[in-house]
Amino acid sequence: MPEPIAFMDHAFIPARDAKVSILEPTFTKSDAVYDTLSVWKGLFFRLDDHLDRFARSCAKMELKPPYSRDETSRILAECIERSGYDDACVTVIATRGPFESLENRDLRSCKNG
Repeated sequence: MPEPIAFMDHAFIPARDAKVSILEPTFTKSDAVYDTLSVWKGLFFRLDDHLDRFARSCAKMELKPPYSRDETSRILAECIERSGYDDACVTVIATRGPFESLENRDLRSCKNG
């Protein structure tokens, strides 16, 4: 049976297990960017356009995702493959990430995800 899959902290996991800490600016300040893509019969619709828009949004928010565009594309494809879905909506999200230390809440010190 198909199951939604997430990729988080360098690992593929069931989407129900994907969590963000309530201490992260991602949660407290909605400090993230996202784009949602359609998959039909196992193929992404206008993947390059979506990845272009995602990259522009990340740049405007000064987020630096830990994966290149090609790596992101492969991760998205593998999420679909592992999920077992042929038709799906896929959301790619870049987060500000956690603070290096809660004593220093400088957003520039966050580990982007």
